[in-house]
Amino acid sequence: MSTTSKEVADTTFDDVTAAEQDAHRQDVELATLEERVTSGDLTVTAEAIEKQSALARHAHRVADGVRNLYVQSKARKRDRDIAQLAADIDTDTSTDSAALVKAWDTLEGAARALQELANAHDVKVAEWAERARELRISSEVEHGLNDQGGLRFRGELLPPIHAAHLFARLFIVPGGYYAPLPLREAHDGMIDATRAELERLGGDDE
Repeated sequence: MSTTSKEVADTTFDDVTAAEQDAHRQDVELATLEERVTSGDLTVTAEAIEKQSALARHAHRVADGVRNLYVQSKARKRDRDIAQLAADIDTDTSTDSAALVKAWDTLEGAARALQELANAHDVKVAEWAERARELRISSEVEHGLNDQGGLRFRGELLPPIHAAHLFARLFIVPGGYYAPLPLREAHDGMIDATRAELERLGGDDE
């Protein structure tokens, strides 16, 4: 008797479990009959034992067959899933490559502009700090240097910006080298604090 595609597709792990349990039951029944004979129950006939032995053998063959059908069923399902994945990939048009390129160009341009502005500020602060050193201004007085490479003048801190530090503040620190760098939420404390620091650098010109 040949196996139909429907039989293969309909075979589940529960079917395998049921077939194995039936085979076990037939083994137990056979063992019980044989034990009765060895215990002195001579009413158990050879025919009964042979019949039960045949049922047990058949149940094991059925269990083997159901397991094979289940393996085939899983293989066919995997083939269908692979075909569906390929179809989804081939027909997908949701990724807007033009928008991605535009966003990337915007991000790169903004990053380079931020880097240039930050570098210009840092060069200016470094020049002031060097002039302060040449004048031997102590770090302990009001007009002194600070340990961040910036300058405190008239009670106001003039720190360097360090563009790389600004970029790092946009992202949550990753867990590993290949971990993603998720952007912080728009109103994350680090984002707002950095914005406030940059606003202070402009003084009271607004």
